[in-house]
Amino acid sequence: MAGYIYFKTSGKRIEIGPEGEAHVLRTSIRYECDLPFKCAGGLCGTCKMHVDEGMENLSPVRKAEQKLLGDLLNEGYRLGCQTFAHGDCTISWDPAQQQGKPLKKLADFWEKHGGRARLSPVAGE
Repeated sequence: MAGYIYFKTSGKRIEIGPEGEAHVLRTSIRYECDLPFKCAGGLCGTCKMHVDEGMENLSPVRKAEQKLLGDLLNEGYRLGCQTFAHGDCTISWDPAQQQGKPLKKLADFWEKHGGRARLSPVAGE
């Protein structure tokens, strides 16, 4: 087992499946973890999240993140749409962030192909 993504703001903990990594934004959409998003492609920055723990368990920073986040990267911020988790991590975001209209194309994809992560309760809840 690769670990868990803990979506601290929504209180959901998702197990990373047997393939060993999970796309953070897709996982949030699939399991209704509520990470705000709009474009899902690194263009708008709506899915900005703070990595509270486990930065070492995330994919390398991509060019879209460097362009949109700049110095915020040094403060522990990433974009959910550009980030894969391959081990335990805890992320949070400002609940006041603007939620965009869900992308039908993404929802349809996950409906058709199903998820690979599994929802599990957070210890102590």
